[in-house]
Amino acid sequence: MRKSLLVFLLTLSLISGLPYKAVRAIDCIGDRYSVDQIISQTEKLSLGCFALTDYDGAANLLTLSITDPNQDGNLTDALKNVTITYFGDNPNTTTVVETDFSKIVAADRAMAYSQNLVYTNSPTMNIYANSALTTTYTYMDDRNPLYYYSTTRFSGTGNITPSNLSALISVNGAKGYVNVNQIQIIPLIYMDNGWTYNFDIDTGVKSLAVKQAYYIVVEEDKQTINGIKKFKQLKLILNFISTFNSSYEIGLAPDWLPIGTYYSPDGIYFFTDVDLKNPVLNGTSIGKFYNYYAFTNLRSKSNYTGAEINSYLDYYQVVNKQDPNASTMTNTGDIFVNAQNTYGMNALMIFSMGALESGYGRSTYAQNPANFNGLVVK
Repeated sequence: MRKSLLVFLLTLSLISGLPYKAVRAIDCIGDRYSVDQIISQTEKLSLGCFALTDYDGAANLLTLSITDPNQDGNLTDALKNVTITYFGDNPNTTTVVETDFSKIVAADRAMAYSQNLVYTNSPTMNIYANSALTTTYTYMDDRNPLYYYSTTRFSGTGNITPSNLSALISVNGAKGYVNVNQIQIIPLIYMDNGWTYNFDIDTGVKSLAVKQAYYIVVEEDKQTINGIKKFKQLKLILNFISTFNSSYEIGLAPDWLPIGTYYSPDGIYFFTDVDLKNPVLNGTSIGKFYNYYAFTNLRSKSNYTGAEINSYLDYYQVVNKQDPNASTMTNTGDIFVNAQNTYGMNALMIFSMGALESGYGRSTYAQNPANFNGLVVK
């Protein structure tokens, strides 16, 4: 839509007193960017359409719709669940061109999934430090849930496609920008209402429930070096594009985080809502959680003795019906404590790393040449 027409419609809405969304509700056909409010799983309210050369116009309308749609200074009539959808040729070079291709490229409330493999035939997706996507920050693999914040046009003249857009996302504490062409953006209203969504997969589409990654705090019995005790455990639940979830045990939950379900893009600050508006407090301040192994300095010291470390491994072997003689870590607690005292490395941390990497001293490399961590082994 041309800017002159946009100005005219804005003026008309102010003069007539009609809601801005009503003035902008028009039929949209052909290649375009469509700005819509999601009403139900099958119904949308069209707020306006823009030529592919005017993505910025669509972005401005999205911002206006979710702040002050009537341009009257009254923010209470702001809209929610507004999206920008691209309609045009499929920009992906690894797929057959589809003339009826459509893709949500921006939203006010949404999550996203990495879809680099199905969209661009790439096994990994780069995460960049800047919206121009010129400075690589880190990378991730396919079909992972992401926290989505916003979309920016970073390049392009003429027709703008999803390849010219970058999205600000975060995953497991890494916050940065990705190419919109490599993600699938899903409005959170689908999750709010338990609606299924058509996910793009390599064989077509698959209708699945929408679930953001979340944390749970549960009470469980755990074995310690001093016997079985009950603890509040913090776990991360990842919902991949599939029918199953993956659960990862983080460790002991902090005292200020009650039993329940939480959302967190970094595992440090926790929220009771998926919009990340309501943080969990520790007293009168926002709570901060630092996982022991994730943030403990390797140069710190553990207070556990060699005998206590041995007692834990003894119990583990009994519970799992393992022969102590088959593990090269049996009765090595003093060795780890001595390494701590000699080289300044946390004994419990290096013991845990060795146990994880070697299957508690039972792997091939742990047996010969007694390398628990498998480093520099040929």
